[in-house]
Amino acid sequence: MAGNFWQSGLGLATPLLWVALGETLMERAGLLNIGTEGTMLVGAFAAAWATWATGNLFLGVVAGALAGALFGTLYALLCVRGRGDQVIVGAGLNLLALGITGALFRILQKQTGAFTVPLLSPLPPFGQHALTYGAWLLTLLMALWLWRTQAGLVVRALGEDPVTVQELGYPVRWLRSLVALVGSLLMGVGGAALTLGETGSFNEGVTAGQGFIALCMVILGRWHPFWVGVGCLAFGLLRAFALQLQVLWVGVPYQIVLALPYAVTLLLLAMTGRRTRSPSALAQPF
Repeated sequence: MAGNFWQSGLGLATPLLWVALGETLMERAGLLNIGTEGTMLVGAFAAAWATWATGNLFLGVVAGALAGALFGTLYALLCVRGRGDQVIVGAGLNLLALGITGALFRILQKQTGAFTVPLLSPLPPFGQHALTYGAWLLTLLMALWLWRTQAGLVVRALGEDPVTVQELGYPVRWLRSLVALVGSLLMGVGGAALTLGETGSFNEGVTAGQGFIALCMVILGRWHPFWVGVGCLAFGLLRAFALQLQVLWVGVPYQIVLALPYAVTLLLLAMTGRRTRSPSALAQPF
């Protein structure tokens, strides 16, 4: 049972980790994107649709990544180039994603019936699919890249003092736009990991708030990929524990059990949020 618990926790943490890593990268560059839920949602839909249409799981992942990148491009145009309010734009992206995916899902559901897709195959040695291994490899590489390379230093400087970065000759807006594109692409992969690695289907609102939880993980992880990964794993294990409690505590309403990981996350955020220091230029237009 312990082995199944850890395997389940790792699998449940995977979509969240992809999204949280994308948001970590963006916030390190000074970009606050609360549209994580919407970006993840369009990635989940695109991955499910492409896999259903082609029968190819790899193309499904690519479609999810491209859908996320498309939302990242829209975010960059509105917030980086257009200097729009990042919070308002992010909220708008969430609403846009909910409307688009809901409408397209209903149309396709009428045409095809059940909108189910095959799941990614588990791989040894931990019985996880490729996107799980990829997420943890990316966690390590992103941590090393941000703190051990000149390019990573420039990205972190974008979130601390973009004026100095500009004076050193770096194109701040172009770099921030590129970061928005890459970060949102990772969020789209997170959506693909959800439908192709966890649920095997797409339904309206399938993300169930995980995009917002990813925002919390970035704060709890103090904008460091390693600690963000630890937080995502802890959340995945909490979800796995809640699923086991759902079986053991038959008399307890399942809504209460399923809400347990979210409640613990919000409690930790309330306890530690004030003591964390975000990048100095976060959410400030340039």
